[in-house]
Amino acid sequence: QYVQWLNALCDYMTRKSAEFSRQPDYYPALLKAYLLVKTPELIIEFVQSNASYVPVDYCKILIDAQHYNAAAVLYSSHEKHQQAIDIWKK
Repeated sequence: QYVQWLNALCDYMTRKSAEFSRQPDYYPALLKAYLLVKTPELIIEFVQSNASYVPVDYCKILIDAQHYNAAAVLYSSHEKHQQAIDIWKK
């Protein structure tokens, strides 16, 4: 039931992004929630769309959660290209 609630919250926050996105921690918080309930494909899509709003420090969280593609995308968007290449090599 918790997963269903969190999934519904993610969907609601995504639909109401115009309101929520004014909060400085909106994108990082939403990414953390996505890591718990969304598919790897949706996580990558989220990172691709919102990478400029997510701090590069979140790459470690993505790597720890074994979302290597999303971490590489986030590194690349923050112009940390060597780190992105290192992840792609793994």
